[in-house]
Amino acid sequence: MDREPVMIGGHPVLFTPHYLPGVGPRVMVNDSCKGMRNLSPEDAQLYAAHLKIAADDAVGMERRALRKRA
Repeated sequence: MDREPVMIGGHPVLFTPHYLPGVGPRVMVNDSCKGMRNLSPEDAQLYAAHLKIAADDAVGMERRALRKRA
């Protein structure tokens, strides 16, 4: 599943869920903007929503991997 970057606060942010056996579900966040940003409430909510979606996808990846092993 290829993901597209989301424009948040004028900068592209890519949320990539993955599962690492022995480590667990993780979300890699690739943000082109280095350092701290001052986000509007709307941008902060958008960031949180996309992070939640990616986190849920990562948990789903873990569940599928564990089902395959069983």
